[in-house]
Amino acid sequence: MKSNTQLQLARRVDDLTESAIFAIKARADELAGQGHDIIHLDAGEPDFDTPTWIIDAAKQALDEGVTYYTPVGGLLGAERSFDLKYSTSRFALRQAPWDTRQLASL
Repeated sequence: MKSNTQLQLARRVDDLTESAIFAIKARADELAGQGHDIIHLDAGEPDFDTPTWIIDAAKQALDEGVTYYTPVGGLLGAERSFDLKYSTSRFALRQAPWDTRQLASL
């Protein structure tokens, strides 16, 4: 049986804004469309398949009880690994070591 009742939302819904992560993804997509080389780390959907070594590391971490969210600032070891792999080889950046937050920011 259908109801003719219209859903009424609270007025505060009008104050909601776009999620920051969706804004970052939209900007990254825009830059990629312009030909920029983008590594998508925005909405949890990288633009490459997960390498086997990452899958194995994730399984090991789960077995060791590492099941919580990371700190907002990230994990220093992960930042260093990313910096070493991509800042010089893919982007030829001249930045202070471990300053990877610039790579993920727009």
